[in-house]
Amino acid sequence: KKTEKVTGDLRIVEIQGGDVCTCCGTHALFTGEVGMVKILRQEHNKGGSRVVFLCGQRALGDYREKNRVALEAGAALSVKERDIPDGIRRLKGEIAALGAALREKGKLLTEIYARELLAGAPEGGRLGRVILTCQPELDGKEAKLLLAKLMEAPGTAAVILYPVAGKD
Repeated sequence: KKTEKVTGDLRIVEIQGGDVCTCCGTHALFTGEVGMVKILRQEHNKGGSRVVFLCGQRALGDYREKNRVALEAGAALSVKERDIPDGIRRLKGEIAALGAALREKGKLLTEIYARELLAGAPEGGRLGRVILTCQPELDGKEAKLLLAKLMEAPGTAAVILYPVAGKD
């Protein structure tokens, strides 16, 4: 395929029974010059395969960086490097359990707070009990839950003001 971008001599590499492409790799006089070769990934591409790799100092630098990250992750999770995936799964499970426990505690607190609001609201005569409350610490779900609890009391009208995330 002709292109304006390429000028001068162009090296074409042909792998017998394989691919023919322009050379864009490492030029070494002998294989020992290449050093370490690290295959990063292999992908299917246009009916063939593309192999992405690093070699020499780049491969060594990549190994060192990934080793540093693995050591740091293992230390943060208090596990050996080979146990990092299990440590992450354990941590995700703990986070999910804490989230569920927090939601349950939130529901309990909402019920208690609804009782307090109902107990402190004067009877409103023919309108019934009217509760207007501003709750800057609640999010939308929590405000909706509190409103539902308040509305369970017969003859009650309620308005809850709360902030909307990202809106000033």
